[in-house]
Amino acid sequence: MVKALPFLVIFAFLTGCSHGYNGPDQTIVNKFEVSQDQMLLVVKVKDVAYTEYSTTSCPDNDCIVMRTWFVYEADVLEVLHGKYDDSKISFANMQHSYYVDEYTNEWYLLLQQFEDLSSVEKLNTKYYVIQQESKFNGS
Repeated sequence: MVKALPFLVIFAFLTGCSHGYNGPDQTIVNKFEVSQDQMLLVVKVKDVAYTEYSTTSCPDNDCIVMRTWFVYEADVLEVLHGKYDDSKISFANMQHSYYVDEYTNEWYLLLQQFEDLSSVEKLNTKYYVIQQESKFNGS
């Protein structure tokens, strides 16, 4: 067992490094056009909550709303553009259903602040997703 210990330590180190964030993927970053009032972040999602709130409407209630706001809590892995000083962030994304964990494990997000204060109050967050990319979606 003592002879195997160095190999186990090296294996544990290598597998630990391969699953962590190692800096931005420039191929993904190049897909974004960021304006002055937006932030480009890489995050790792810790929690997500479905809301029944949607800013999409149906004329005369003649359709079914297929997209609602989901609110995310995430660790900020890196700020690529803009100013954000906290290690955690809350933001909303309009979507159809939950994403798989792999998608949001290293998630590149272009975020902007809501101008609509009623959305801020209903969602309890001031940021929303403009554009998103992930290594999981074939990027």
